[in-house]
Amino acid sequence: DCCKVKFPVIFVMNSYEGISGQTLFDTFKRSFGVLSPGLKNHLQSVYSCLSLGLLAATIGAYANVTLGILRNFMWASSIGMFVFTMLLMSSPVTRSSDQKKRIGYFLGICLCGGHLTGQLVNVVMILNPQVVVMALLSTGVIFLCFTLSALLNKSGSYLYLGGIAGSLLSLLMVMQIANIFMGSYFIWKVENYLAVAVMILFIMFDTQMMIYRYHHYQDKDYVMHACHLFLDILSLFKHILVLLAEKDANKRKRKD
Repeated sequence: DCCKVKFPVIFVMNSYEGISGQTLFDTFKRSFGVLSPGLKNHLQSVYSCLSLGLLAATIGAYANVTLGILRNFMWASSIGMFVFTMLLMSSPVTRSSDQKKRIGYFLGICLCGGHLTGQLVNVVMILNPQVVVMALLSTGVIFLCFTLSALLNKSGSYLYLGGIAGSLLSLLMVMQIANIFMGSYFIWKVENYLAVAVMILFIMFDTQMMIYRYHHYQDKDYVMHACHLFLDILSLFKHILVLLAEKDANKRKRKD
């Protein structure tokens, strides 16, 4: 069933590297009161890179939905996404030439991720193209609102969400595995609502963690930060699309 979409979880624990207890929150409170010029430049790089990634994902989805490229070979996109992920994680961040390669790896991840998502988009567009538009708008509004909330939160309290989101993610994976054997519609629906909530938590957490790591560890790896956010957005979009498609299908059944 193409509607049972599992979201990528690579990179989730990468954000926790080098973090120790109360130091994390103390440093965040001192550094996040006002966005420094350096941080603003970093955020600009992150969201510019993210925009390129979303464009690449759109091209990948378009290639699947409209052109039908590799539609019967989705495994190739899965392998491609995995390979580009490994290349990005293993590549150094030191030289500008390396950074250009890393941007290429990131765009490869986005292109393959968009192509994989295109399979779901194609099915939903056959049923009702307006659902896809609504899912895109909903994802954009949710991402914008919760990103601004994380950027404007001066206490660093959203850093606590990492543990909660990680626990819910583990619960979600257990539910998905269990439902393979149970085939429960109720559990399937709970999975998707829970997945939306988890991705919202990760958007807030990843945004504040990006700022914390910039100040505390001088982590200026805007490509990896953009990749974290891209995976959050992609997963959020897929689950919102599934829920809206299911809601639209129920409406049509009632009318019939």
